[in-house]
Formats: sequence, structure tokens, C-alpha cells
Amino acid sequence: MEASLAYDESLAAVQYISDSYGMSDLQRILERLGQGSSTEAALRAVIHSDYGALEGEVGKYLIGKYGN
Repeated sequence: MEASLAYDESLAAVQYISDSYGMSDLQRILERLGQGSSTEAALRAVIHSDYGALEGEVGKYLIGKYGN
């Protein structure tokens, strides 16, 4: 059950980044992760946001897109 929730949250974050920043920034995040960067470092370098801020933005994105 926890794994399913984690996958859903990850998908929402990917959709948010893609819609808000574009596929090129999503690709840059993945490249940084592939080079060994932490998730936090990759997010800060590419979209200038930390994980906590990203969580809040994804929540707002989901409410705006799908309602409450």
C-alpha cells in the first residue's frame, strides 16, 4: 500500500515538473540523478526548489487540476 502511494506521489511530481518547467528540465533532473546527485541537489540546481517546496507546489497543482 505504501509503495502504491509513493508511486502516485512520484507521478504527480513528474507531471507537475513537466507541465510547469518542461520536459527539458525534467530530463536535466534525471541526468543529475544519474550522475549521482541527491534528489534535493538535482531539484535545487534545475528548478531552484527544494523537496519541501516541491511538495507544496505539487499539492496546489493537483487541486487546481483535479479539484479538492
